[in-house]
Amino acid sequence: GPNIILDPPQVTPDFRVALARWAITNNASYTQIAAKFGYLGTAQIYQWKKIYRNEGPNGLLSISKGRKPKMKQLEAENLELRIKNEALKLLASMKQRTKNSPK
Repeated sequence: GPNIILDPPQVTPDFRVALARWAITNNASYTQIAAKFGYLGTAQIYQWKKIYRNEGPNGLLSISKGRKPKMKQLEAENLELRIKNEALKLLASMKQRTKNSPK
């Protein structure tokens, strides 16, 4: 009903576990899940069910919001490579100036 859109449920680790467990146990459709839990995130439900099947409830309890550590690692590596690239450009320009200076 309209309450689902205007007042969605608070998604907590326990909510994810309960929803995934119920959905799998009852082989429920997304419509049935929405009716029971008031949650419409079909992509999330699909992921939660997949995690629950593969890792059990603990897999859903350990989900954290935000970027994944892998993304942070890639961003750090990207920054490091950009700094090294700029340093190499600076070194090359310094060598070029030294090479072209009168002796």
